[in-house]
Amino acid sequence: TIGEGPDAHEWTPPPSPRHETSYCWDPLYSLSDGEMPTCSNDKATPMLSWLGHRGTAEWVTYRFDKARTVSWCDVYWTDSKGKNSIQAPQSWKVSYRVGQVWREVTGASGCGVEVDKFNRVTFQPVETTALRLDVQLRPDRTGGILEWRLGGPRDL
Repeated sequence: TIGEGPDAHEWTPPPSPRHETSYCWDPLYSLSDGEMPTCSNDKATPMLSWLGHRGTAEWVTYRFDKARTVSWCDVYWTDSKGKNSIQAPQSWKVSYRVGQVWREVTGASGCGVEVDKFNRVTFQPVETTALRLDVQLRPDRTGGILEWRLGGPRDL
């Protein structure tokens, strides 16, 4: 209980974070803050980066308050276009949570790594409480995400 007397109230813990990651240099909220980048080297748009990690396997999750059906996601990769070590990743894949286990989505349309645009992947709809991106950074390069969007069959 917080406080004393008639104004006291029960403490309620804050909600779990919407995103978790293997490593984070920048604020996690930037992954789905709705701020749309103008290009992959957009310095004004917040991003999540794995700065300091190079050529490693990284991951990031997107948690939902309740189970929902998801069938696509868009990822806008950050890329400094040769000005430093930040580059779109070598590869990535999408998984969904079933209980406490992660399973790769089926029927993925291809996980693109193009710059200056959203890379959309569609897959067989899944009902889940969380998605996960498993990202393989390029050798001797780091990476990051400017924005991550997702939706279900009705949003296509």
